[in-house]
Amino acid sequence: MNRFRHLAQRARLVHLGGGANGPEQAMLMLTDALADIDPITAPADADLIAVASLYAAWATDPEDQLIWARYAQRAGRVLYGPEHPRSLLLAEDYAGILIAQGLAYPAITLYETALGAWLRNGSDNEQIINIHYLLAQALHADGQCAEADEHITAALSLRLAVGRGHHRRIEDVLTAAAAVRAGCGRFRAAERLLQIHGPQLDWRDYPPEAAADLLARTERDHRRICSRRTGAPDPHRRDGWLVLLQQITGHSSAAVPGNSSTPRPPPGSAP
Repeated sequence: MNRFRHLAQRARLVHLGGGANGPEQAMLMLTDALADIDPITAPADADLIAVASLYAAWATDPEDQLIWARYAQRAGRVLYGPEHPRSLLLAEDYAGILIAQGLAYPAITLYETALGAWLRNGSDNEQIINIHYLLAQALHADGQCAEADEHITAALSLRLAVGRGHHRRIEDVLTAAAAVRAGCGRFRAAERLLQIHGPQLDWRDYPPEAAADLLARTERDHRRICSRRTGAPDPHRRDGWLVLLQQITGHSSAAVPGNSSTPRPPPGSAP
């Protein structure tokens, strides 16, 4: 497997420094290297794992993503051991691909296993926050709403307790926690969460428009699988979230497109 040595590193350099054709050239490097490799029977090799993981991250074909991410995850368990940090990160990468393809249930199993291992390993708070966050997203996508709320609340509580870190920003976790509640029709709970914690945070890198998009999208898409949701969706819900977030973050509250000069009330407000 010597031909794979440092290939992932070289491909990253080409991807970043190869100009307009860099990404395509980097992907061709990986594709050519893996052309005669069977991901089912290939041995657990560190260099091949690195190439397979990178290929899965860059590939556009869903089947290619799955088979090579699955190889990397399984080979990592064999090579490093099931609770080694590298194995856990490979499992999280594989779970992320599963989620992106609508396969929430197997992703949940991977995330739950990873969370238990990170906790047993005494890992730093950043890993614990991140896996709670990822697990909450997977559970919510699978309609396990109470469990999702439990994990996103754990992620938010720990993020607020330890302050800023290098992984999940406080603003990301707070908005995700509000989105879990909003997705299940718990608009006042989502609003209260944002109002309690939002004013103390720095939203310069997370504009209200992006947060409003997430809240409205989660509310709309989660409706299909949530047993708590009834009635027709409100097409103007994003406007209300945007007004609320502008008030909380102190951003300029310009008139929302499509509205009159009087902005729509926040989501949980009385009519």
